[in-house]
Amino acid sequence: IQDYAKQNNLNPSDLTARYEFGKKGYTVTIYQVDPDYAARTLAHEIGHANDYLPEETMNRGNLIGRIASLRSFMKQTIWSMPGIKEKKIREELKALTQWWKPFTPGKDAFTKYRHRGKELYADALSVLLNAPAELDARAPKFSKAFFDAMDAKPEFRDVYEAVQDDITR
Repeated sequence: IQDYAKQNNLNPSDLTARYEFGKKGYTVTIYQVDPDYAARTLAHEIGHANDYLPEETMNRGNLIGRIASLRSFMKQTIWSMPGIKEKKIREELKALTQWWKPFTPGKDAFTKYRHRGKELYADALSVLLNAPAELDARAPKFSKAFFDAMDAKPEFRDVYEAVQDDITR
């Protein structure tokens, strides 16, 4: 770790190593400790959990279905929410995910994966939990629709409000 830190102009205390023994001997992987990255990743996975629970399904159709947390996408219910346009929200969330976890978009499998509704939703919740003002500023349509529909997920709403209360005390 000392040599790697010196070669890369890093502080050794900011690094950690993982040692694995395999068929060809030991492999050493050195990681830079990044608490911000860990918080973003954890919040992203919390977004997936929020999407999955309590019905234990990820089959919600498009982004609007995820926001409203419906088992099936029902146009008459969702489209009755004022200002809801799936295309506009998707555009907001694509820009948000690009800002949050930058990558070079293309016509490849990785871009398709990153732009799936499940991933855009999870990234949006990651931003909500780590930088809520940025979510409001960068994805106002999603933010409004999400909070308008939060009553559909009372368990999440209650935990979110309790966390917000703890933070503001």
